[in-house]
Amino acid sequence: MDELEFRRKAYAEPHSQDEAFLEAANADSAKHDFLSDLKSLDNKIADALHVSPPEDLTERLILRQQLKQHQKVKRTTSFVVSMAASVAFVAGVTFTMLRTGEIDLTSYAIAHQHHGPEHFSASKDISFAKINHELNGIKGLKGGHFTKQPGQVVFAKYCDFQGIKGMHLVMQNKTGGQVTVFIIPNEDRMIAKSNFEKDGFEGMTFDQNGNYMILVGKDQQDLNYVKKEIKDTFI
Repeated sequence: MDELEFRRKAYAEPHSQDEAFLEAANADSAKHDFLSDLKSLDNKIADALHVSPPEDLTERLILRQQLKQHQKVKRTTSFVVSMAASVAFVAGVTFTMLRTGEIDLTSYAIAHQHHGPEHFSASKDISFAKINHELNGIKGLKGGHFTKQPGQVVFAKYCDFQGIKGMHLVMQNKTGGQVTVFIIPNEDRMIAKSNFEKDGFEGMTFDQNGNYMILVGKDQQDLNYVKKEIKDTFI
C-alpha cells in the first residue's frame, strides 16, 4: 500500500482492521506513529460528542409537555370565558332594554288575542273571589280588586306584558259576545290608545283606580258593556 492510499485510509477509518492497512502501519514506524495520533484524535472527538443525558431528562420532557398543554388549555379557557362574558353582556343589555323600554299596550293586547282561542267555553263562570285571589299575586296593582261579580267570567289567567305581570280575563255578556280584558299595573313607560282598531279587533284602554284596563273584542257594544261592568265592580 503506497503512502497516499495509506493516509487516505487512515484519515477515513483510523480504526480499520484491513490487513493491508495494518501491515503497512506495522512495517513503517512513521506510519505507525501517524496512525496512533489519528486514533487518539478520533477517540477524543468521540468522547467530546458523547454526552450522557441528565438523569431527570424524561421527567423534564414530560413536565415541558404538560406545561405546553396547560398553556393551550388556559388560552382556550380564556377565549371561552371572554366569549361567555361578551354574550352575557349583550344579553344583559338586551334584557335591560326590554325591561326599561316603552311598552305599547295596544300591540301586546292584540298579540295576546291572536295567540288565544277565538271563543272560550260559555259554560264556565269564574267567581270574583277566585279572581281576587289571583290579583293578589300581582305586584303594583295597588290593592285593586272586584267588589262583586263583574258579569260572567269564562277565563282567568296571568299574562306577561314585556316583563310586567298582569291578569288576562275573558268576559261574556248576556247575548254571548266575549271580550278580552287585561288588567295591568300602571307604569310610566307604558303607552296606550284610548280607542284602537287592528286586525279585525276593536279595543279601548282606560284607567281604573290607577291601573290600566285594556279591552279587546269584535263589537263595540260588547266593549261598552264590559267597561260598565268593570267601572261598577273594580276598585
